[in-house]
Amino acid sequence: MKAAFFHDVKLLRNKDNKYFSIGDFYYEIWKRYLEHFDELTVVTRCIEINDDNMNKYKIASGENVNFQSVPNLNNLSIIKNYRKAKRIIREVLSKVDCAIIRLPSNIGLVACHECIKMGKPWAVEVVGCAWDALWNHGSIKGKLVAPIEYFLNKYYIIKAPYAIYVSKSFLQRRYPCKGVSISCSDVNIFEPQQEVINKRVEKINKEFDGRPINFGMIGSLDVSYKGHETAIRALGSIKGDIPDFRLLLLGPGKPNKWQHLANSLGIGDKIIFCGTLPGGEAVLRWLDNIDIFLMPSLAESHGRALVEAMSRGCPAIGARTGGIPELLSEECIHKAKDYKMLSKIIIKFIKSKDLMKKLAIENFERSKEYSKNILDNERKKFWNQFKQYVQTKHSCTDTTSV
Repeated sequence: MKAAFFHDVKLLRNKDNKYFSIGDFYYEIWKRYLEHFDELTVVTRCIEINDDNMNKYKIASGENVNFQSVPNLNNLSIIKNYRKAKRIIREVLSKVDCAIIRLPSNIGLVACHECIKMGKPWAVEVVGCAWDALWNHGSIKGKLVAPIEYFLNKYYIIKAPYAIYVSKSFLQRRYPCKGVSISCSDVNIFEPQQEVINKRVEKINKEFDGRPINFGMIGSLDVSYKGHETAIRALGSIKGDIPDFRLLLLGPGKPNKWQHLANSLGIGDKIIFCGTLPGGEAVLRWLDNIDIFLMPSLAESHGRALVEAMSRGCPAIGARTGGIPELLSEECIHKAKDYKMLSKIIIKFIKSKDLMKKLAIENFERSKEYSKNILDNERKKFWNQFKQYVQTKHSCTDTTSV
């Protein structure tokens, strides 16, 4: 049985026609679907790259996985590329038994539409909120597009026969589905070991031992909705009230905007841009160096990076946005964009190592709910059920045709 996966993410193709991922779409992820389907065709944007050092990327190519490039459908490109993209998507759908569509994505929306027209079995993975991401993107264009994308995503998700959500309840409330649905995070961590929290508690007991406090954030520097401004303003407002500190920012993008803001607040020398790291162990090691993790996002459907930080026993503070309150205690939550409230919580953390230890342990224990074994089992049940649905649909079609 063949399946196609539709999403709007950039994959890299080298001269040997092998595909690589900048982020999280590597071969191990495709294995989730290959456990249930014999072959997977990945339909997304692909970019030619001439780079002899491909070791910095994760390999996306692998056995029983094919790739089909679709032209860009973001921004005004959709006007020029829509017909070609639609034709490609229909061709792929005609050769597979079902579709797995990750939303929000414009390629995904077209795939939803064509699945309905062609009577093709489909399931959606709801991994984000189109409204929050676009409205808080930081551009007028984002605010203009947000209502349209919100309506389209809501329209198709409610029609989906099967849906898997990364949040416990946030996305389900905003984008309900009348079909079969489950909650299953897209976090990919192994169950944290006890030694992790033991080392964290020992670290907190030593306080900061004459070194700077390390605050940490993970997210693209090129968007406004990750809350970099809130974090920088909060730390700038209390720079004279707390011990020496650093703000470590992990993620792709141009740092100029945030460096300029930090300079204007007198903390330019406190900001460290860490670039990107391959997902997995490298990120977890980076988190072990963070004392307090910050997620002051304006849009965050689940908070995957937050779960990773919690799995390392990081005390964490987050905005009352999307799925963040599903993960953190109330005393760790601030109103989105409210840097003054964030700064007060930071001071409260720093003044009480007992509070820091309590929250570190709470976060560590809560993160176990998102360990790979538990989530893999939930996904397997879901995709097995979807596969049976696909088989039933095809049996009915075959019977009707006879």
